Amino acid sequence: FADITLASELLGYHPTIAPEEGMAELAGWLETQTADDRVEHATAELVSRGLAR
Repeated sequence: FADITLASELLGYHPTIAPEEGMAELAGWLETQTADDRVEHATAELVSRGLAR
């Protein structure tokens, strides 16, 4: 895990949950998310801006 000493000293940051608990919460949230296929929209936007053909 990252060393948060500097954040603690400069910003007064102190985590309120353990990293393991945070990762478990994140994993649970990720399981509820769905992906949207936006390839066609993104490609059209890139083409309209002259960034792709």
